[in-house]
Amino acid sequence: MNLFFEKRNSDVIIEADTKVMAEINGNLTVLPGAKLELTAPVQGDLILRKYSKASIGAEVNGIVYDEGASLEIAKDIDIQYEKIKK
Repeated sequence: MNLFFEKRNSDVIIEADTKVMAEINGNLTVLPGAKLELTAPVQGDLILRKYSKASIGAEVNGIVYDEGASLEIAKDIDIQYEKIKK
């Protein structure tokens, strides 16, 4: 699993299993087959492509767009969620 611990002020694309431990000021996209473990806030949208996986343990200040992912959300996290059919 890759570790992402550097604050980013741009959009980020996750291509392989990754744990994000630093704030992202932009959109975060998880590609098919990749797994995201989110432990730091995202100041944009989270886009989950079909067949991706995500464990959300931090705030997402945009919308979580789900195109057919496997999604787990910590019980103390409140998100805006939209299921996308393609």
